[in-house]
Amino acid sequence: MPRTITIRDLDEASAAWIAHEAKRRGVEEQAVLKDLIRQSIGHERGLPVYRDLDDLAGTWTAEEAAEFRKATEHFSRVDQDLWR
Repeated sequence: MPRTITIRDLDEASAAWIAHEAKRRGVEEQAVLKDLIRQSIGHERGLPVYRDLDDLAGTWTAEEAAEFRKATEHFSRVDQDLWR
């Protein structure tokens, strides 16, 4: 069953960082705090979660995405001569 925890007397620098991080991620402050707690006690499940590219996610236009796919499509081709 979920439980509510209250944090009292949090310093201004920490509160400001949490607010900034929540705004950067586009989530509520509570989500940032939950992530921090899970990470600190090792409760991440599955693959690690990286946030270093969050500022770039969703910033391409449809045209830019199509251009990228076209420019990188040759990476998906298999050179059969290399496999002989």
